[in-house]
Amino acid sequence: MNLQNKWLELETRERKAVVLGACILAFGIVYGLIWRPLVRSVGVRTEQVQSMRSDLTWMRQAAIEMRALRGNGVKTGVVRGGSLLSVVDKSARGQGLDKAIVRLTPQGDNEVSVSLTPVDFTRVVRWLGALQLQGIRIRKLSLAPSGAGQVRCSLTLKRTPVSSA
Repeated sequence: MNLQNKWLELETRERKAVVLGACILAFGIVYGLIWRPLVRSVGVRTEQVQSMRSDLTWMRQAAIEMRALRGNGVKTGVVRGGSLLSVVDKSARGQGLDKAIVRLTPQGDNEVSVSLTPVDFTRVVRWLGALQLQGIRIRKLSLAPSGAGQVRCSLTLKRTPVSSA
């Protein structure tokens, strides 16, 4: 017996029940497999966009502050002399970043690799400015946002030869 014959054998009341059941099943499938995941995905993306916008706003404000500090010639506890490793370590301590350092390894005579746990972006910028005043340049820098005003930082620093003025 095929389905069409079975359908025709059903009474009108039974046909209505089967159609209603099929509609409920179809609605449940569409809701559970399409609509609900789509709504969740949109919610997650909306939260991500809001978070990224707040990070962008904060970074723009930090950039303005950084330019202002650079223009004012802020003094930042310069540490002179010693090996590059010790200068970077002392300078980080002076900026209150010593506890944030996860890894500090030499990369030859004139380079040091540094990794920091999530730390205040402004502190990192001030620290890098202080290092720049000491003739230490950033060779490689990687920043990743890690919450409001916080960044994870990985960088390679290089000492440049001191020129006599």
